[in-house]
Amino acid sequence: MMSLSLPLALVVLVGFGVLLFKLSGRLSARAVYEDEKQEAYFCGEKAPDPSSRPSGGKLHPEYRRFFATAFLFTIMEVGALLLGTIPKEHGPLLSLAFAGLMLLSVGVILVEVFQE
Repeated sequence: MMSLSLPLALVVLVGFGVLLFKLSGRLSARAVYEDEKQEAYFCGEKAPDPSSRPSGGKLHPEYRRFFATAFLFTIMEVGALLLGTIPKEHGPLLSLAFAGLMLLSVGVILVEVFQE
């Protein structure tokens, strides 16, 4: 009986998910089609005319600051998690070295973000 419990649970959960998906589809509001939905969306503003776009007609948004900020938060979150899990037996030097490395990484990213 134990060997059938996992596949049976999978089938039951998939069936429940499909049933919930179908039920929520019937309860959702109907789609509204408007002409504005077909227009391009560019950071909350109307997209520039094709004649004023850079050469090649492609937009070149700047995401460098966004990615640097995302890495900053990733380093802070993962660093805090790892710093909190260092065993006491290793002494304070390992924790201080890791905190220093984390501070150096954050400093480099902050210089990159505020360079412009």
